[in-house]
Amino acid sequence: MKKEDEIEFLNFLKNELQNPERIVSGGFVYINDIVFNPEVIKKAARIFVRLFLEKEIDYIATVETKGIALASYVAQYFNKPLVVARNSSKFTEGSTVNISYISGTTGKIETMTMAKKAIKKGAKVLFIDDFMRGGGTVRGMKDLLSEFESSLVGVGVLIATKDKKSVDVDYKSLLILEELNAENKKITFSINPQVIS
Repeated sequence: MKKEDEIEFLNFLKNELQNPERIVSGGFVYINDIVFNPEVIKKAARIFVRLFLEKEIDYIATVETKGIALASYVAQYFNKPLVVARNSSKFTEGSTVNISYISGTTGKIETMTMAKKAIKKGAKVLFIDDFMRGGGTVRGMKDLLSEFESSLVGVGVLIATKDKKSVDVDYKSLLILEELNAENKKITFSINPQVIS
């Protein structure tokens, strides 16, 4: 995708998401129609491929559920396997590795689990997700990967809040949530300047 096309797409995405009708109870933003729209997600995935092209990557990883569509296209474009960390173990996966982490979105303790056969020892992993608030899920993924003696080499998220993230890995968001005021029905996004520079 050409730079002008990326900017046009990101402006479209920003404008779509700034609709005050997207604010749902609890002060969250409804994005399901965006993250499960193949035309939108394909374009976002292409941008992530450009942003992380120089990285040595063995796997693309995400957590269930909303990040799966985006991560799947990124994996397809990189021609790398996709692994999904789940909220609970499935007996069809055999032995699993489980960790607990604090979600940056909810502030609650969550569980992340992955089959022991999912990732080879020493793998380099790119994590892709739909939304990042405090970085808790990223830290959880990093801890989970360390159990596989593997490393997190990058993080790509569709949307991140503007708060400073305590993530010590190369991360890039396409959009930044600047303001969400549920009471006044105001929501503002900006395009992350590092994506279009």
